[in-house]
Amino acid sequence: MIRIAAALALLAAMAGAAAADPAPPITSDVPHFVEEAAAAGIDHAYTGPWEYFVGGGVATFDCDGDRRPDLFMAGGSSPAALYRNRSATGSALAFEKVDLKIPEEDGKRVLGAYPLDIDNDGFIDLAVLRLGNNLLLKGGPDCSFEIANRAFSFDGGKDWTTAFAANWESNQRYPTLAFGNYVDRHAPGAPWGTCADNELLRPAPADGPVYDDPIRLTPGYCTLSMLFTDWNQSG
Repeated sequence: MIRIAAALALLAAMAGAAAADPAPPITSDVPHFVEEAAAAGIDHAYTGPWEYFVGGGVATFDCDGDRRPDLFMAGGSSPAALYRNRSATGSALAFEKVDLKIPEEDGKRVLGAYPLDIDNDGFIDLAVLRLGNNLLLKGGPDCSFEIANRAFSFDGGKDWTTAFAANWESNQRYPTLAFGNYVDRHAPGAPWGTCADNELLRPAPADGPVYDDPIRLTPGYCTLSMLFTDWNQSG
């Protein structure tokens, strides 16, 4: 009993000493973020009713070749926005809003966007996911964009699109595109158990990107994300 009591007393003393010692300083890198959107010139909001709760976000890419990240922001029921990075190296963040020069209604109902060079011309394009007609925006010099649905023979559909993936298949100059859709809002009983089909678009043999033969992927399982992967290693 005396040995047990002595051991307990020693443990108590050690615990007290440990509690009294200050915690060692953290030496690893710890992220520290400061809200600077307004100071940087960004004034934007993602808004809308329940159809927009599965969307939102920002596509980051360089649209003017200055090696600084520019921002395309989904807006939901509000207009989407493109902000050009005007920050000087080592200085405060600074962004300038760019006129997308597309019809006002096409700039609304945007749920998300993905940057990629669809037509292999060296300028970043955007696959824009919408509540309704999806858009392929062809990028050009100086952060310019134009709707390329007709030029790329792309039917944007009328679904509630919430996912996207792209992949350059073997020996293909242009990417294969996949669009994932959420609930079919027009089906009886929506939104419960009414998942819309997804869509796969392979480029047709042509001098430019042509996506005129979509493949329906069903059932759709109310897709919220997509990924190309060779999961069975078949090549």
